Amino acid sequence: MDAHGLVLARELVEDAFRQAESAPPSIAVPAHFHIARVLTAWSQEQANTLLHSAIQQLTALLRTHRGLDVVLREAYLLTAATTPALIENLPPLPSYLSRDQFQLVQTMLNHGHSEAACDYLLEMADSAEFPQFAVSLVLAQALNEDRKLALVRRSVQAWRALRGKRRDTAKPPLFKFRSDFVRSFNSRSKMHAPHSGVLRLNAQ
Repeated sequence: MDAHGLVLARELVEDAFRQAESAPPSIAVPAHFHIARVLTAWSQEQANTLLHSAIQQLTALLRTHRGLDVVLREAYLLTAATTPALIENLPPLPSYLSRDQFQLVQTMLNHGHSEAACDYLLEMADSAEFPQFAVSLVLAQALNEDRKLALVRRSVQAWRALRGKRRDTAKPPLFKFRSDFVRSFNSRSKMHAPHSGVLRLNAQ
């Protein structure tokens, strides 16, 4: 963004912020999430400050207002685009929305947060919500090899947990798209001691 474009963007953000301040909370709070995303163009620090405030406002808003599931979902996506580490501070999603984690991970990747996307998947506790189809996308962009190997293990762990419940014998999407990575994983695992606990995968 050139100097003229930056000045114009700042003016638009200032105007949007003034309008949001005079709007009811159900409009102002979502607007703050959008403004925080725009602020990353010139100040990640300002974006994070506003995002922290917006999350607090949203939490308070949800205590007194119902029917804001769409607003909450949008807040998740905008936080994923702005500062994924702050997602953990958001109120939990309703169960019917939390099942679709693929879009959230894809949003992180689309905005250059590949390592954050990897961390998000690694820390996901619920195997039923684990977005297997997102794993290959993260593996293609993440840089840390050790964490990529850990993600392969987490993917298989989630698949096995779900297969045990559904009696599904189909291979997880990761195996269909990343058999080359699995072969590399197996090759590297041979360097560990036999009882090191390293998971060995089957790419067939």
